[in-house]
Formats: sequence, C-alpha cells, structure tokens
Amino acid sequence: SDGARGATAVQSPTTTSPIAYEQYLRGRLRWSQRNAASLAAAQQHFEAAIAADPRFALAHTGLADCRSLAVLYASSLPRDSMPKARAAAERALELDPQLAEAHTSLAYVQFAFDQDFVLAESGFARAIALSPNYATAHQWQHELFAAQGRVTEQRAAIARAHALDPLSPILATEIGWGLYFAGEHAEAQRHLERTIIAAPTFPLAWVILGLAQLHVGDDEAACHSVGHAIKLSGDAPLPFAIRSEERRVG
Repeated sequence: SDGARGATAVQSPTTTSPIAYEQYLRGRLRWSQRNAASLAAAQQHFEAAIAADPRFALAHTGLADCRSLAVLYASSLPRDSMPKARAAAERALELDPQLAEAHTSLAYVQFAFDQDFVLAESGFARAIALSPNYATAHQWQHELFAAQGRVTEQRAAIARAHALDPLSPILATEIGWGLYFAGEHAEAQRHLERTIIAAPTFPLAWVILGLAQLHVGDDEAACHSVGHAIKLSGDAPLPFAIRSEERRVG
C-alpha cells in the first residue's frame, strides 16, 4: 500500500542471502510508490532477489504484486500481466505454503482478474489468519468487500489496514475511495484533501479527489485534480479512474 514499509509488517527473512533480502526490501519500497517507473524498478529488485536465492518465497510474492498492479499503474494488459502474477504467487506458495503474502497475492489475482469472489475471500481470510498484521491483506480484502457492496465489512477492513500502517498513502487514499464509492462524496473530498497534505505527490489520491469533486459539482476543481495527477504520473490516471468506477483500485 505503504511508505517505506510496503504495506506489510516485514517478516523475518526466509532467506540466508543478505543480498536477496536487501533486494526484496528495496523492491517493496519501490512497489509502494505505485507508478509505472517505480513498479518497473521494483520488479528488477525482486528479480535480483530471486536470482540471489531462487527459493526465497517473499521475492516471488513481490514479483506477483508488481505484475498485478502494473495493470492499474503502468497500463499493462490484464491478459498479459495477471497470468504472470498468478504463476509467481503459486510459486511462492509452493516454496512456503504458510506465507501470508503468497496467499494474499494469489487472492488478489482471483479477485481482480478471475472475479472469483468466493475463492478470493477465502484466500484473504487465510492470509489474515496466518499474519493478522499484514496490512495489504486487509486492504485488498476491503476492495473485495466494496465490490460486493458489503460496506460495513469494507470499512472495518480498511480501518484495520490503516491502523497497521497509518503513514501509508495508498491506505489513506483507499479510505477516501471507500467513502466515494459509498456515495459519501463530500466526506471523501474532505478526507482526500487531508491525505494530499500528507502525501502531495501521490497521484491516485488526486484522481479519487477529482472524482469526488466531480460528484459534488465542482467541475473546475475536478479538472485541476485529475490534471495534476497526470503531471505526476503520465497517462496512468485514466485506468485509475476507470477502475475506481469498477470498484477496484489496487
């Protein structure tokens, strides 16, 4: 989600290679920044971690998550990226069947690509049972609940994620998106304006703010917000906006 923590309570290393672990941590930092350039850099770090230790399961989850979010942030085609994300997540599970990150990565593919909500919900629940403090599992569970209109559960899930990582721009933005999607556009606007004060260069917050402003009738402000997001991240905000309307953010 994210800041320097990559939206996760970092586990103890499951590798004896210091190089692999350092590359993994660098990858999660870049992944958390959520733009095309940072995802490309993150993928290189995760691939370097895997090269240093091919059996390092966490590195495979990082690679899976890069490929999943490339659809949202780097305009990758789902049919190209998501099968690769699934393969990386499944490899991580082969290496460590009890790894919460791996269950989370696979469940996200099942949710966002397969649209198999039952299987995805089971995967997220398994991840949270294994590692209750893994914020990304709660974050993506919130997106699943939102897609089903389960507002109470959705809000509880994103509140839990945010409590685990209160400085994460993506988690703060997701709270605003949840308000927006629930039709609370004015409250979403207020929340996202506060989020942007703390994270002024996070493009997705500007995009969802623009959508909220549009719904409250402030077209001029909406144009400014989306335009600023485009300046920050190139052409990626268009898929953001489309997918927020489709009940997924990432």
